[in-house]
Amino acid sequence: MQSAFGVNGCEIEMAKEKLKKKSGFLRIYAWILAFVSVVVLAYVFVMLYFIPTRGAGEPILGYRLEGLEEIEQSWITETEAFGNGQAHVDEVDIFHTGLVVYFNVRVENGTTLSQARSAAEAIGEFFIDVSDGVAEDYDLQFVVSYGDLTELREDNQEAMLEHVARHRMNMVEEILVFAEQYQTEENIIRARGNLDVFGSEFPEDVRADFESRYENLSPMTEEQEEALRERSDGNLPVANVEQNIPQSAIADFPNWGTWVRNGVIWN
Repeated sequence: MQSAFGVNGCEIEMAKEKLKKKSGFLRIYAWILAFVSVVVLAYVFVMLYFIPTRGAGEPILGYRLEGLEEIEQSWITETEAFGNGQAHVDEVDIFHTGLVVYFNVRVENGTTLSQARSAAEAIGEFFIDVSDGVAEDYDLQFVVSYGDLTELREDNQEAMLEHVARHRMNMVEEILVFAEQYQTEENIIRARGNLDVFGSEFPEDVRADFESRYENLSPMTEEQEEALRERSDGNLPVANVEQNIPQSAIADFPNWGTWVRNGVIWN
Protein backbone atom coordinates (compact mmCIF):
# COMPACT_ATOMS: atom_id res chain seq x y z
CA MET A 1 0.00 0.00 0.00
CA GLN A 2 1.29 3.43 -0.83
CA SER A 3 1.62 6.11 1.82
CA ALA A 4 0.02 9.51 1.66
CA PHE A 5 3.05 10.68 -0.34
CA GLY A 6 2.69 7.84 -2.86
CA VAL A 7 5.90 5.98 -1.81
CA ASN A 8 6.00 2.82 0.31
CA GLY A 9 8.62 1.98 2.92
CA CYS A 10 10.56 -0.39 0.63
CA GLU A 11 11.16 2.33 -1.90
CA ILE A 12 12.37 4.67 0.84
CA GLU A 13 14.94 2.12 1.98
CA MET A 14 16.13 1.60 -1.57
CA ALA A 15 16.55 5.33 -2.00
CA LYS A 16 18.55 5.54 1.22
CA GLU A 17 20.80 2.70 0.04
CA LYS A 18 21.44 4.42 -3.28
CA LEU A 19 22.24 7.69 -1.48
CA LYS A 20 24.68 5.89 0.80
CA LYS A 21 26.45 4.27 -2.14
CA LYS A 22 26.64 7.61 -3.97
CA SER A 23 28.00 9.30 -0.86
CA GLY A 24 30.66 6.61 -0.51
CA PHE A 25 31.72 7.07 -4.13
CA LEU A 26 31.97 10.81 -3.65
CA ARG A 27 34.20 10.31 -0.60
CA ILE A 28 36.50 7.99 -2.57
CA TYR A 29 36.61 10.50 -5.42
CA ALA A 30 37.42 13.30 -2.97
CA TRP A 31 40.32 11.26 -1.48
CA ILE A 32 41.69 10.51 -4.96
CA LEU A 33 41.45 14.18 -5.94
CA ALA A 34 43.19 15.21 -2.72
CA PHE A 35 45.98 12.66 -3.33
CA VAL A 36 46.51 13.88 -6.91
CA SER A 37 46.58 17.48 -5.72
CA VAL A 38 49.27 16.65 -3.15
CA VAL A 39 51.37 14.88 -5.80
CA VAL A 40 51.08 17.84 -8.18
CA LEU A 41 52.00 20.34 -5.48
CA ALA A 42 54.98 18.21 -4.47
CA TYR A 43 56.14 18.03 -8.10
CA VAL A 44 55.84 21.80 -8.52
CA PHE A 45 57.80 22.36 -5.29
CA VAL A 46 60.60 20.01 -6.38
CA MET A 47 60.88 21.44 -9.91
CA LEU A 48 60.53 25.12 -9.11
CA TYR A 49 62.21 25.36 -5.74
CA PHE A 50 64.15 22.32 -4.58
CA ILE A 51 66.09 21.50 -7.74
CA PRO A 52 67.08 25.13 -8.57
CA THR A 53 68.21 25.81 -5.01
CA ARG A 54 69.87 22.55 -4.05
CA GLY A 55 72.92 23.47 -6.14
CA ALA A 56 73.23 26.93 -4.62
CA GLY A 57 76.80 27.66 -3.61
CA GLU A 58 78.23 24.95 -5.87
CA PRO A 59 80.57 25.84 -8.74
CA ILE A 60 78.87 26.84 -11.97
CA LEU A 61 80.88 24.14 -13.73
CA GLY A 62 79.26 21.50 -11.52
CA TYR A 63 81.39 18.41 -11.21
CA ARG A 64 83.47 18.73 -14.36
CA LEU A 65 86.46 19.57 -12.18
CA GLU A 66 85.91 16.56 -9.92
CA GLY A 67 89.06 14.48 -9.66
CA LEU A 68 91.32 17.27 -10.98
CA GLU A 69 94.05 18.74 -8.86
CA GLU A 70 93.56 22.48 -8.42
CA ILE A 71 95.88 24.96 -10.09
CA GLU A 72 98.21 26.44 -7.50
CA GLN A 73 98.96 30.15 -7.49
CA SER A 74 102.67 29.41 -7.04
CA TRP A 75 102.72 27.69 -10.44
CA ILE A 76 101.20 30.77 -12.05
CA THR A 77 103.63 33.10 -10.27
CA GLU A 78 106.68 31.06 -11.30
CA THR A 79 105.49 30.78 -14.90
CA GLU A 80 104.84 34.51 -15.17
CA ALA A 81 108.36 35.19 -13.90
CA PHE A 82 109.77 32.69 -16.39
CA GLY A 83 107.76 34.18 -19.25
CA ASN A 84 108.81 37.73 -18.46
CA GLY A 85 112.40 36.60 -18.86
CA GLN A 86 111.86 35.23 -22.37
CA ALA A 87 113.26 37.03 -25.42
CA HIS A 88 110.79 39.37 -27.16
CA VAL A 89 108.32 39.11 -24.24
CA ASP A 90 107.20 42.30 -22.48
CA GLU A 91 104.67 40.86 -20.06
CA VAL A 92 102.88 37.61 -19.20
CA ASP A 93 99.57 37.51 -17.35
CA ILE A 94 98.02 34.13 -16.43
CA PHE A 95 94.64 33.38 -14.89
CA HIS A 96 92.30 30.40 -14.91
CA THR A 97 88.56 29.81 -14.90
CA GLY A 98 87.26 26.29 -14.46
CA LEU A 99 88.98 23.97 -16.95
CA VAL A 100 90.68 26.76 -18.91
CA VAL A 101 93.97 28.49 -18.09
CA TYR A 102 94.45 31.72 -20.04
CA PHE A 103 97.88 33.07 -21.01
CA ASN A 104 98.00 36.72 -22.08
CA VAL A 105 101.44 37.15 -23.65
CA ARG A 106 102.47 40.68 -24.68
CA VAL A 107 105.50 40.76 -26.97
CA GLU A 108 107.74 43.53 -28.28
CA ASN A 109 106.79 45.50 -31.39
CA GLY A 110 108.24 43.89 -34.49
CA THR A 111 108.21 40.38 -33.05
CA THR A 112 107.54 37.82 -35.76
CA LEU A 113 104.86 35.20 -35.45
CA SER A 114 107.41 32.38 -35.20
CA GLN A 115 109.27 34.21 -32.42
CA ALA A 116 106.03 34.84 -30.53
CA ARG A 117 104.93 31.24 -30.94
CA SER A 118 108.27 29.93 -29.70
CA ALA A 119 108.01 32.12 -26.60
CA ALA A 120 104.42 30.98 -25.97
CA GLU A 121 105.40 27.32 -26.39
CA ALA A 122 108.25 27.73 -23.93
CA ILE A 123 105.90 29.36 -21.39
CA GLY A 124 103.34 26.57 -21.82
CA GLU A 125 105.98 23.85 -21.43
CA PHE A 126 107.32 25.52 -18.29
CA PHE A 127 103.81 25.71 -16.79
CA ILE A 128 103.25 22.00 -17.42
CA ASP A 129 106.63 21.10 -15.93
CA VAL A 130 106.28 23.27 -12.83
CA SER A 131 102.85 21.71 -12.16
CA ASP A 132 104.29 18.17 -12.48
CA GLY A 133 101.91 17.49 -15.34
CA VAL A 134 98.74 18.62 -13.57
CA ALA A 135 98.27 21.38 -16.17
CA GLU A 136 97.92 18.74 -18.90
CA ASP A 137 94.43 18.01 -17.58
CA TYR A 138 93.40 21.61 -18.30
CA ASP A 139 92.88 23.55 -21.54
CA LEU A 140 95.67 26.10 -21.99
CA GLN A 141 94.71 28.99 -24.24
CA PHE A 142 96.97 31.79 -25.41
CA VAL A 143 96.49 35.35 -26.60
CA VAL A 144 99.66 36.84 -28.08
CA SER A 145 99.69 40.53 -28.95
CA TYR A 146 101.77 43.66 -29.21
CA GLY A 147 101.25 47.39 -29.67
CA ASP A 148 98.17 49.40 -28.80
CA LEU A 149 95.34 46.85 -28.57
CA THR A 150 92.63 49.48 -29.01
CA GLU A 151 94.26 50.79 -32.17
CA LEU A 152 94.91 47.24 -33.35
CA ARG A 153 91.28 46.24 -32.89
CA GLU A 154 90.13 49.30 -34.84
CA ASP A 155 92.58 48.60 -37.66
CA ASN A 156 91.60 44.94 -37.78
CA GLN A 157 87.90 45.81 -37.74
CA GLU A 158 88.32 48.19 -40.67
CA ALA A 159 90.40 45.65 -42.58
CA MET A 160 87.89 42.90 -41.80
CA LEU A 161 84.99 44.96 -43.17
CA GLU A 162 87.01 45.70 -46.29
CA HIS A 163 87.82 42.00 -46.67
CA VAL A 164 84.14 41.03 -46.37
CA ALA A 165 83.04 43.74 -48.82
CA ARG A 166 85.68 42.64 -51.34
CA HIS A 167 84.51 39.04 -51.15
CA ARG A 168 80.88 40.04 -51.62
CA MET A 169 81.82 42.31 -54.51
CA ASN A 170 83.59 39.41 -56.24
CA MET A 171 80.59 37.16 -55.55
CA VAL A 172 78.13 39.68 -57.03
CA GLU A 173 80.32 40.16 -60.11
CA GLU A 174 80.64 36.40 -60.67
CA ILE A 175 76.87 36.02 -60.65
CA LEU A 176 76.46 39.08 -62.90
CA VAL A 177 79.00 37.69 -65.39
CA PHE A 178 77.15 34.38 -65.36
CA ALA A 179 73.85 36.19 -65.99
CA GLU A 180 75.46 38.03 -68.91
CA GLN A 181 76.55 34.70 -70.36
CA TYR A 182 73.25 32.89 -69.70
CA GLN A 183 70.50 35.52 -69.65
CA THR A 184 67.77 33.35 -68.19
CA GLU A 185 65.05 34.94 -66.08
CA GLU A 186 66.32 33.12 -62.96
CA ASN A 187 69.91 34.32 -63.41
CA ILE A 188 68.81 37.91 -64.03
CA ILE A 189 66.58 37.91 -60.93
CA ARG A 190 69.48 36.53 -58.90
CA ALA A 191 71.82 39.23 -60.16
CA ARG A 192 69.28 41.92 -59.23
CA GLY A 193 68.79 40.46 -55.77
CA ASN A 194 72.52 40.45 -55.02
CA LEU A 195 72.86 44.05 -56.12
CA ASP A 196 69.97 45.07 -53.90
CA VAL A 197 71.37 43.24 -50.87
CA PHE A 198 75.09 44.02 -51.12
CA GLY A 199 75.36 46.97 -53.52
CA SER A 200 75.32 49.60 -50.77
CA GLU A 201 78.64 48.22 -49.46
CA PHE A 202 80.49 48.85 -52.75
CA PRO A 203 82.23 52.03 -53.94
CA GLU A 204 79.94 54.24 -56.00
CA ASP A 205 81.82 53.65 -59.26
CA VAL A 206 81.69 49.87 -58.82
CA ARG A 207 77.98 49.89 -58.04
CA ALA A 208 77.31 52.19 -61.02
CA ASP A 209 79.19 49.78 -63.30
CA PHE A 210 77.21 46.80 -61.96
CA GLU A 211 73.92 48.67 -62.40
CA SER A 212 74.79 49.63 -65.98
CA ARG A 213 75.66 46.05 -66.87
CA TYR A 214 72.47 44.81 -65.25
CA GLU A 215 70.38 47.22 -67.31
CA ASN A 216 71.82 45.68 -70.48
CA LEU A 217 70.52 42.24 -69.57
CA SER A 218 67.55 40.99 -71.56
CA PRO A 219 65.73 37.76 -70.61
CA MET A 220 65.75 34.96 -73.14
CA THR A 221 62.58 33.97 -74.88
CA GLU A 222 60.97 30.65 -74.00
CA GLU A 223 62.32 29.16 -77.22
CA GLN A 224 65.85 30.34 -76.39
CA GLU A 225 65.62 28.93 -72.85
CA GLU A 226 64.35 25.61 -74.22
CA ALA A 227 67.25 25.42 -76.64
CA LEU A 228 69.67 26.24 -73.84
CA ARG A 229 68.08 23.57 -71.66
CA GLU A 230 68.59 20.99 -74.40
CA ARG A 231 72.28 21.96 -74.64
CA SER A 232 72.64 21.72 -70.83
CA ASP A 233 71.33 18.18 -70.24
CA GLY A 234 67.81 19.34 -69.55
CA ASN A 235 68.65 21.99 -66.93
CA LEU A 236 69.19 25.72 -67.23
CA PRO A 237 72.70 26.78 -66.08
CA VAL A 238 72.82 28.25 -62.58
CA ALA A 239 75.94 29.88 -61.12
CA ASN A 240 77.62 27.93 -58.34
CA VAL A 241 79.42 30.63 -56.36
CA GLU A 242 81.19 30.22 -53.02
CA GLN A 243 79.26 32.36 -50.56
CA ASN A 244 81.25 31.60 -47.41
CA ILE A 245 83.72 34.36 -46.63
CA PRO A 246 87.26 32.88 -46.75
CA GLN A 247 89.58 33.24 -43.79
CA SER A 248 91.86 36.23 -44.09
CA ALA A 249 95.39 36.98 -42.98
CA ILE A 250 94.62 40.59 -42.10
CA ALA A 251 97.08 40.79 -39.21
CA ASP A 252 99.54 38.52 -37.48
CA PHE A 253 98.49 39.73 -34.03
CA PRO A 254 96.64 39.14 -31.86
CA ASN A 255 96.66 35.39 -32.38
CA TRP A 256 94.52 32.89 -30.52
CA GLY A 257 95.83 29.41 -29.86
CA THR A 258 94.99 26.25 -27.96
CA TRP A 259 97.78 24.34 -26.33
CA VAL A 260 98.60 20.74 -27.25
CA ARG A 261 101.53 18.79 -25.86
CA ASN A 262 103.49 19.00 -29.09
CA GLY A 263 103.03 22.71 -29.52
CA VAL A 264 100.45 25.41 -30.10
CA ILE A 265 97.73 25.17 -32.71
CA TRP A 266 97.22 28.70 -34.03
CA ASN A 267 93.81 29.63 -35.39
